[in-house]
Amino acid sequence: MCRGLGKMKTRILLVLAHAAIISLTLFATAYAGWNSRLFFETATVSKVRYYLSAGAKLNARTENGATPLHTASAHAHDPGIVHVLLEAGADVHARNRYGSTPLHVAAAQTDSPSVIETLLAAGADVHMRAGDGATPLHMAAAHNNNPHVIEALLEAGADLTGKDRYGRTPLHVASAYNHNPKIVEMLLSVGADPGIPDKKGRLPIDYAKGNESVRSAEAYRLLNDARF
Repeated sequence: MCRGLGKMKTRILLVLAHAAIISLTLFATAYAGWNSRLFFETATVSKVRYYLSAGAKLNARTENGATPLHTASAHAHDPGIVHVLLEAGADVHARNRYGSTPLHVAAAQTDSPSVIETLLAAGADVHMRAGDGATPLHMAAAHNNNPHVIEALLEAGADLTGKDRYGRTPLHVASAYNHNPKIVEMLLSVGADPGIPDKKGRLPIDYAKGNESVRSAEAYRLLNDARF
């Protein structure tokens, strides 16, 4: 009887040990992808809290120098995730290899104005320059199709006349790259100056000529008419 119980206990311990090894292996595999787009696109606040409590590093870096806060700011669907990372001590001023802060990447990629507002509330600098001189407003104007993201930056005091290293204003880059012509129209409506040239003397309308989305829209006429 005692021998039987002993064998049973041994088996139970072996099963538990095996389960623990599997659990640790799975966690290690998942942990390796902690600072990734895939992780944060599907993450929840509770999942992020669990990873942090289990030792996931706030200062982990991707090959491009992005921290988890950079990645979450760009790809998390729940602004609460960004808040949790900040609450845990994530550096809101951290820069990736391109000199971009979490606010820069959020401005370019998030669809949530709340992510922008969360970063700003934590002290993110709306005037910070990336390596190419771009401000968060440049990033949003060039790449973000959501006018509300740009509104959040403007409400925080973003500069419509700020220039990157090429002398381009947010209106220049919106005219060149954004696929939503409403962004160009919005910038014009809040006072962006279409008559400011870049370092080579090119105006926003010159950039718009290469952007089919803008060239075929009302935004193009507004750019042209506003110069006179």
